[in-house]
Amino acid sequence: MAEWMWRKKGSEHGSSANVGLDSDARVLIWIVSGATVALLAFCTWFFTLRDTWEADHRDEVARLSTETISSIDGGNQQQGLEAYRKLTALLGKRTLRDAELHDAFAGAKAKAESLMAQLDAERLVAEKRHLQVETAIEKLRGLESKAQAFINIGDFQPAIDAYQQALDLIKVTQADNADLAVAASRILRAKTSALAKLDQNKAEAEKRARAAKEQARRDAEEAKIPEITIQQLQILGEKYAGKRVRITGISFGGAGNTFVDWLPGVVLSDNGLQTVVNVDEMQKWVNFSVFDADLHTFSFAFVLKDKYGEKLAAMKEFHPISIHGYVIALRTAGDYGIVCDRIDDTGGDDGP
Repeated sequence: MAEWMWRKKGSEHGSSANVGLDSDARVLIWIVSGATVALLAFCTWFFTLRDTWEADHRDEVARLSTETISSIDGGNQQQGLEAYRKLTALLGKRTLRDAELHDAFAGAKAKAESLMAQLDAERLVAEKRHLQVETAIEKLRGLESKAQAFINIGDFQPAIDAYQQALDLIKVTQADNADLAVAASRILRAKTSALAKLDQNKAEAEKRARAAKEQARRDAEEAKIPEITIQQLQILGEKYAGKRVRITGISFGGAGNTFVDWLPGVVLSDNGLQTVVNVDEMQKWVNFSVFDADLHTFSFAFVLKDKYGEKLAAMKEFHPISIHGYVIALRTAGDYGIVCDRIDDTGGDDGP
């Protein structure tokens, strides 16, 4: 009985040991199986599914990165940007895991993007400058039209001012532009021409002013000359002998040489100088007649042929005139004539 109990216990103890042994075996089997599966998966990935792109394109990525940087640094910007474009097209959206390739690409990217930013800035500046030039050219057209309008009416100073505004505008624009250079040359020539015309106008105006001043002086002097009538000269000739007189309100009667030989010798004032004309020079003279509104006629007016001969030859009878000159005693006793140094047309219609 005791022996059976011992064997039963021994049998139970052996069964428990066997059960424990089987459990450990199963765990070991699972561990080995899991490791085997993991190894198989790794081998499958390593030999068939791993990404080999970087290894396959390593040389091309490195070459394009280097070409991008070296071309830009060497001044061949377009070649550098083209290399960078090919590099980005090659990479697509990939992120480089290789540190060396990653750094090479980052350097190329920084260099290319810096250049593109610079080119964009230059482009914006160029566009702004182009707009400034176009605006300036449009303004120049307006200023040139304005100047030409003033020139057309002979007002040169405003035209010169408009041309100067145009030249100042070109200077302020400061653009190296062929159209502006041509415009500057054209406007400068136009301004120079306008200045010359302005100077000419000023000179002519000054000349007219001097002439007017001189005429005013002469008129003032003439106003001091006594005005007499034909009848006064005929009746009171001795009173005016040797004096300068003027006769107005008369008409031309005709010219000839009839009474030239009555000249005894003449003292003629010419710009303040006394010139003596003797009888031997009488062929240089012509006499003419005048009459007044009361038909009083005076036939002893004399002038030098070279001064008024052509004018008297062309003058029609009854043409209204006035005369200025010196009263002289003629060779015939009691007769007085007038040696004229000025004959003026006084307007009005010639007579019948």
